[in-house]
Amino acid sequence: MVDRPLYNHSAQEFVQELEVHCTLAQDSLAKASTHQARAYNSRHRLEEFGVGDEVLVNPHSLDLVDVKGTGWKLLQRRMGPFPITEKISPVVYCLHLPTELQMHPVINIKHFTQYNHDEVNQQTKLKDL
Repeated sequence: MVDRPLYNHSAQEFVQELEVHCTLAQDSLAKASTHQARAYNSRHRLEEFGVGDEVLVNPHSLDLVDVKGTGWKLLQRRMGPFPITEKISPVVYCLHLPTELQMHPVINIKHFTQYNHDEVNQQTKLKDL
């Protein structure tokens, strides 16, 4: 009988090369994931609101306004202010809405902005001048 080696050298080289490529692929995926997370976070806000804060709701993003046959310039841009009654998660809040609105009071943060009392006072002062 012919004495053969237990391992094939070309197979060992192939496995080593495969491990190198696998490591490079994992590094590339981690780098791409970091880059995508940075790009996503640069465009998104993580504002936090407290219970009792007042917010303005965007009726257009919630499809509360029917805009067919009307001009966009005369439509209401924001509704409110509405006080926050409960924080459900960092991006979902429960609002105290009037009964006339007939919508669910739990709203995602992307549909509202913080109500600023100072901006309203400045606008009314400018109108008085």
